[in-house]
Amino acid sequence: MAEWAEIADGVWQARYQPLDVSIGLVRGEHGLLLVDTRCGPAEAGEIVADVARLRQGDIRWVVNTHAHYDHTFGNQLFAPTATIYGHHRIAAHFRDYEAAELAGRPDVVLTPPHVPVEAVLELDLGGRSVRLLALPPGHTDTDLVVHVPDVGCWIVGDVVEESGPPQAGPDAFPQSWPHALRVLADMIGPHELVVPGHGRVVDRAFVLAQAALLEPAPPPATP
Repeated sequence: MAEWAEIADGVWQARYQPLDVSIGLVRGEHGLLLVDTRCGPAEAGEIVADVARLRQGDIRWVVNTHAHYDHTFGNQLFAPTATIYGHHRIAAHFRDYEAAELAGRPDVVLTPPHVPVEAVLELDLGGRSVRLLALPPGHTDTDLVVHVPDVGCWIVGDVVEESGPPQAGPDAFPQSWPHALRVLADMIGPHELVVPGHGRVVDRAFVLAQAALLEPAPPPATP
């Protein structure tokens, strides 16, 4: 069980162990939008139980911020009753990168998004619009962020990480990651909230600082 913190009106963050994974929840008049699903059906079941205790409604929409197992391997639990959205490259990423992780998780059925997002998609939750925006390659080539404009809140996945250094695996794009972060920062208002994939809520300044941290070192000067 994790504690859900209401970080803005009708927007919650929970930080689940292991891995300190951020899970987001957004309330509309027609139901709840869940952001990311953890590592498998058992962990996704914990989310369902915790959300039920909030008594805010039913999960009708699910968004994956990127393809990694700790954010998508719980999708199968939600697929029968909710519409799942995510970057249009998630299915290919599952095929190309997640076989090794899947081998150790026999209870997981890879479940790509029902609705692939190529650029920008707006969802009407009832009295509240939420925007899904695909980013340039960075942490992966499947990064997608969720913007809740009426309360100035962004849920961004692992393109931003706070509780540890940014993690770059074989599917990362370190040369273009800083650019992806600057693209994101250009959309974030100075007083808006940013929920990273791991860690506490941050802001635009943190996103820009992470972009600077990830900038490749300049080549040594020639004598």
